[in-house]
Amino acid sequence: MKVTCTSLDAAISDHGSTWRILRNRCVGLDSPFFSPRFYQAAQSVGRAVEVATVRDGDRVVAIWPFERSGARAVPTIPSICEITGAITEPDAHWDPKAVLAQCGAREWVYDCSPASQIAFQPHHIAQRLFPVIDLSDGWDAYQSELRSRGSSVIKQVNRKARRIAREHVEPHFVFNDRNPVAIDRLVAWKREQYRRTGVRDVMQPDWFCGLIHQLHQTDTSDLSGLLSTLYLGDQPIAVHFGLRSENVLAWWFTSYDPAYAGHSPGNLLLVELMKAAAMEGVRRIDLGQGDERYKGSFSNRSFAVAEGIVSQFPWNRLSRNAWVGVRDWAQTDPRCTSALRLFRWLRHRSFSP
Repeated sequence: MKVTCTSLDAAISDHGSTWRILRNRCVGLDSPFFSPRFYQAAQSVGRAVEVATVRDGDRVVAIWPFERSGARAVPTIPSICEITGAITEPDAHWDPKAVLAQCGAREWVYDCSPASQIAFQPHHIAQRLFPVIDLSDGWDAYQSELRSRGSSVIKQVNRKARRIAREHVEPHFVFNDRNPVAIDRLVAWKREQYRRTGVRDVMQPDWFCGLIHQLHQTDTSDLSGLLSTLYLGDQPIAVHFGLRSENVLAWWFTSYDPAYAGHSPGNLLLVELMKAAAMEGVRRIDLGQGDERYKGSFSNRSFAVAEGIVSQFPWNRLSRNAWVGVRDWAQTDPRCTSALRLFRWLRHRSFSP
């Protein structure tokens, strides 16, 4: 195994074609979050991206982008990336711990990487399912599949659409909205939602808006920023910003005008987006991390992702394993979830004007 650690630009220059080939070898790597252009956008707003390239003889078997945090290698902007990790053949045998050592790093912690990669399996701590919407047979086939399993979610959304048309005006949807005002509205609504619910505001860093606006201007087959908006008249009531990479669309940031919350504008937008995406050649929509109820309602497929730690220190793995166990228990025990909701409500009340 031969390892080289280079800048992002050098890695793309030397191995860009291999990077694209490897992304088609493993489920999940076709996500736009693994596109070289995504890492270039992150680098342009100040993220210091490096890349470890792993060779088996003359063959490149892994390309591993990362940033440094002290002695640790960390995923690039993990606070907003829905899926991270190495771009590698799933059955390639190589040693991530040895690669880290040769790059001068002692540890790599991951929370959502494709679980099928053999190289990382000894380092997994937990696995879960990553929900997706499979549109490979088209919108009509997708609707039929949901109906066959007894789901009425599309029917419910259509009823909400008729109701909002009666009470206001007929909503209209723009799949690829070039209006930058809609992005600003999305960010404002989402940040208010974070404040209201007590969730950490991942949009707060100075580089965030620069990254989103740059991605919105990116329009290539490998990566494009897709802004989709649901309007009433000329006023947006729900906005989504996601990333597209060929036939995969990553559902990313979405928010809506709280004044229309009773009409489920987020679900209205998602249904319209699915219809348009299927017509535009999107075969899969990745719904991302999290256990929000709507993801279970709309997803019809999934693939396995894993979290874990690659570390030179056994104690770090033990402590991480214990932390994951406590976290998972706290998220499922009703007493803990109720206490967390109360804490967030009290914090919101304390900081409300």
